[in-house]
Amino acid sequence: MQAEQGIKGNDPVLVTKLLHTLALSLILSPVFLEIVFPPEPRAFHFSNMLLKYFDLPQVAKA
Repeated sequence: MQAEQGIKGNDPVLVTKLLHTLALSLILSPVFLEIVFPPEPRAFHFSNMLLKYFDLPQVAKA
C-alpha cells in the first residue's frame, strides 16, 4: 500500500488507523476467534509492525 499510494509512516491518519486496527485485533481476536496470544510475542509482533511505518529498525527477538 505504501509503495502504490506513496504513503509515508509519518502520516497521522495512517498511524491512527493502524493503532485502531491493532487495538481492535487485540480485543476482538480472543472474543470472536478464540485466538489467544501470549503477551510477550504479541508485544514483539505489534511493536515491529508499528516500527515499519516509521522506518525505524525492528526489535530483535530475545
